[in-house]
Amino acid sequence: MFSGIAAWAASVLGGVGGKLLEIIVGLALLLVLVGGPYWLGLRHARTECELAQARAQVAAQVAAQSAQAKQEAISTRSAAQATTQIERERAHTRTLVKEVTRYVHDTIPAPPGAAGCGLDADGLRIWRSANAGADAAADASGAADGAMPGAPSAGQPDAH
Repeated sequence: MFSGIAAWAASVLGGVGGKLLEIIVGLALLLVLVGGPYWLGLRHARTECELAQARAQVAAQVAAQSAQAKQEAISTRSAAQATTQIERERAHTRTLVKEVTRYVHDTIPAPPGAAGCGLDADGLRIWRSANAGADAAADASGAADGAMPGAPSAGQPDAH
């Protein structure tokens, strides 16, 4: 088979070294016969690898989206349950406040004259002098207003 191709090539090239030409043509034919399928197989393997990578990437994206959807559903459900629980606690607190307020109003009587319980400046001075004891005279004269207890008065030197 190689000799026929080599004879044809020798006739085309004008009779250059028949044996050498036969070897070259044989190697070229071997390269085409072995290299062609190898190249096609390599191309097919590369395509299959890229396809497998794309499938794995799509599967990972679908899994991530599924996990995110599950997490959002759990979060939504948890938020709804928490909101319901908070509303129950608020209603319970309102009920307790109403019961305590009702109990206080029913049990503890209001002091007489509670509406006019405030003191003006003169009333406060009289109250302080009545409850102060020994300092009543100083408060009544207004001489010691604003002085700290134990501090020297305006006419006394500082002990320090």
